Amino acid sequence: MFSYLRKAGVFIGIVGKVIKLTFSPTQGYIDINGKRLYVLAVAITANVTTTNAPAGSHAVTTNATGQGSLFYSDGTKWQVQVTGATTKASGAEVNTGTDDAKFVTAKAIADSNIISVAAQTHIADPTGGATTDSQARTAIASILDALEAAGIVAGA
Repeated sequence: MFSYLRKAGVFIGIVGKVIKLTFSPTQGYIDINGKRLYVLAVAITANVTTTNAPAGSHAVTTNATGQGSLFYSDGTKWQVQVTGATTKASGAEVNTGTDDAKFVTAKAIADSNIISVAAQTHIADPTGGATTDSQARTAIASILDALEAAGIVAGA
């Protein structure tokens, strides 16, 4: 059972499934039982570009923004379809921070130079004592300020 409708597209019936081909100047799509595969000419930015495509539909674009990526519709926005094997970063790669195509795992963080500590209670600047060394007190106060700024020691 085949039929052709000039304005609405092409309809083909294949063993109980309906495939619909629709074309316009900026997009074309194949509809297979409510899910669509779009070929677009507009820019697509993941999680920004809105769509009314049914959730689970897929798209590619010929526009430079988004070209080369496969997108899927969550029902409101286009999302990047992650394909292929994902690659984990090593601890050394976490330290350098130069490869944003890899994923960081808990093990990579543990193997890295990243340290995480709960902030300790505030340590007061030095006071008192029989001998006052103003230069040492200034240096200690600077160290305490740096520890507070890093979140290692709680502020006053």
